[in-house]
Amino acid sequence: MFCSREKEIRQVFEYCKSGGPVVITSHPGMGATALLQDGVAPVLRKADFIVVTFGDWQGKAFRTRLAELIAKTVRAEADNTFIAHTENLSETLRRVFASTGKPLALLFDQFEDYLRCHASTSLSDTFDAEVATAMLSSDGRIVVALHDYALENFRRLEQYAPNPLKYHLTLGPLDEAGAKELIAGAGVAGGLEFEPAVTEALLKAPSVNYEGGYHPFYLMSGIDRIREAGVRKKWTRVSTGMIETYGSAERLIVESIDLKMSKLDPTQTDLFFRWCSLLLSPNDERIAVKAAALAEYSGRLNRIALTLLPVLVAEGVLRTIEISETLRYEIARESLVPLVRDWWRRHEAVLIARQRVQFRIRSLSLAVGLILAVYLVVYLAYMVLSLMRGQ
Repeated sequence: MFCSREKEIRQVFEYCKSGGPVVITSHPGMGATALLQDGVAPVLRKADFIVVTFGDWQGKAFRTRLAELIAKTVRAEADNTFIAHTENLSETLRRVFASTGKPLALLFDQFEDYLRCHASTSLSDTFDAEVATAMLSSDGRIVVALHDYALENFRRLEQYAPNPLKYHLTLGPLDEAGAKELIAGAGVAGGLEFEPAVTEALLKAPSVNYEGGYHPFYLMSGIDRIREAGVRKKWTRVSTGMIETYGSAERLIVESIDLKMSKLDPTQTDLFFRWCSLLLSPNDERIAVKAAALAEYSGRLNRIALTLLPVLVAEGVLRTIEISETLRYEIARESLVPLVRDWWRRHEAVLIARQRVQFRIRSLSLAVGLILAVYLVVYLAYMVLSLMRGQ
């Protein structure tokens, strides 16, 4: 959900009017995708740009998909005879402007995926040069959004064009007004009214607080869990008492992934728990793993490994990513990693507690068995002695 980014939208728009490359960097989960789609794109359309937002960077065919999306958008908005050609981006920008009289704005979302999936390949050598050169074109505009950790890799474009970071915007956390607007707007969208104390509780949750502001992804994670409960329990107004049923606002947020996990059966849950040691590094970084490796690590549960993977992808827990022409699976979002890690630890604690109970039961059963055995031996000895005395 998009909210309160007027300053950033205005800044990106001013950069676009000035010409030259525009790069937006952010920490994962700051809402760069929403900023592009719901903020920047509408403003550019009002300024008579033809806008194309693209973020599907995986596989060798991404360049073809981009060209086809550009042609489809131009046909829908300005020239119904426009078709895709085999040409570079600069030529496309020039041809769109010549055909329609309107500049084309390409909003490249999740560009870190491109940099990661196409590193040191002949395809990346070509497309790196295309993007870098097109950024300097006066016939259109290119806005690139990527996570801040990928900025160093983005600098590889400098060999094709000077200063690709000429106009660089860092997207930070929400301020208090933006966070409250997000909560209120999400409540209205879900048919819920949040009491002021609920809003304050959400804003005080440690996971939401980030670098002097509020993390939109974790805030929405908690809100989505409340909305799900609201639909299920037919709430219209949310009070702090309802939040406290989850333990606290922090637990409400951190355990929001339980909504996804609850859709797995016990066997699937145990298998995903086992996979977490492969999908997460000790430093809480996500790792892309081949399906064969996950299946091999599944042990006796490998029979359900290949059926569980699409379920986890559909639920937004995992995603597929193609690196070096090899399909792999990883945690769906960087910002989801702490939630998965917390779930993993909680599930591990449950398993340990279960094992302790089972051990105690086995120990007690063994002790009782030994006592009964001793009693039986004593009883049999007594009976034998009694018989001997009777003789």
